[in-house]
This record gives sequence, C-alpha cells and structure tokens, in this order.
Amino acid sequence: MTEGVDTEAEINSLVRRLKSEKVDHVLLFDDASSLTGIVQAMVAQNYTPRLGTVASVQPDWMISSLDYPAEQVFAVSWLGAYSVNGDATSTVASLPDAAATKACISAEDASALEDPQVPVLLEACDMMSLIENAFNADTSQPSTDSFYKGLAKLARFESAYGVTLDFSYGRAGGTQIWDLKGDPACGCLKAVGGPYPVSDQ
Repeated sequence: MTEGVDTEAEINSLVRRLKSEKVDHVLLFDDASSLTGIVQAMVAQNYTPRLGTVASVQPDWMISSLDYPAEQVFAVSWLGAYSVNGDATSTVASLPDAAATKACISAEDASALEDPQVPVLLEACDMMSLIENAFNADTSQPSTDSFYKGLAKLARFESAYGVTLDFSYGRAGGTQIWDLKGDPACGCLKAVGGPYPVSDQ
C-alpha cells in the first residue's frame, strides 16, 4: 500500500483514504521508507487506529517521539521486553533475575532510570555484548569480517532482556516471540503475552 507513496502530498492522501474508508487496524513494516511520515500524518489528521508492527520498527519511538497513542500500539518481538505487573512496582525492579540483565543494570544507576529509558539501556547492552561475544569467538584482529565469522560461531546469546536467543537453527534470531502492547503510563512497550515458539520449518 505504501509503494509509490513518498511525498508529503501522497502520504496525506493515503492517510485521508484510510480514514475515509474507516480502516480501524493498520499493519506497518520496516521496509517502508515513508514510515515516519505516515505515522506523523496519521497523528496530525487525528487518525490513530490500532497500529500493529514488529519491534524492529521501534514502536517505542512512535509513542514517545511521534505522539501516537500508546494504548493503540501493538507489536511482536523476538525479545521479551518486560511484563506489565499491574501494580506500582517499578520497571527496573520487575526485570528478569538473569545474569545479563543484572550486568546491564549494574552499569547504570538503576534507581535513576525512568521507565522509557529501560528498553534503551537493554538494547544498548545487547548491542555491545553481542559485538564483544562475536569478537571473542573469532580471535583474529577485530574487523567487520571477524565480527561475522565470530557471530557464525555463536550457538546462543544471553540477552539483557533475560531471554536466550538460540542461533542453532542457522539464523540470527530467537526461537520465541512475545506480544507487546503500548503502555500509556511509561510511553513504552510492555510484554502482555508469550513466549510463543517460532517454528524452524
């Protein structure tokens, strides 16, 4: 639907059409170059239907930067994010009791972290840790080539989200997915379902 939709006029026209046709569920994928413009136009036109996407599109950013209503954003993720507790427990306190999570949180003053900062910190820890693990797995001089060689040697990766990503299927990805939903209280995504197994077929 977004093919050939690049200019501001084309984006606004698309959003007006969706609104006039009373489309109440929209799925977005990260291959649309006009993604940001589409979401901005939806908000500007007061058209905010349920929005489904994948976590690689960074729906947290849609909520915090583009002001899309958090309660209308849904996503699937191969990382567990963190669960909705239904009480006043802070997000940091509700994180999994996993070594990678503890190592990540201990690198910062956890008491000073606000809810929206937690996934940013966990993602940064995962990126740095995966790079370190890949270079350690391939002992040659660090380079782009040695990173990919080391990555190919990793059977699994312990994520700061408290889950294990299993690379043994010959793909760089997890074996489980979670349902995420925007939470207006933190302006971020939280896990509301899962994990569900991902087929290796």
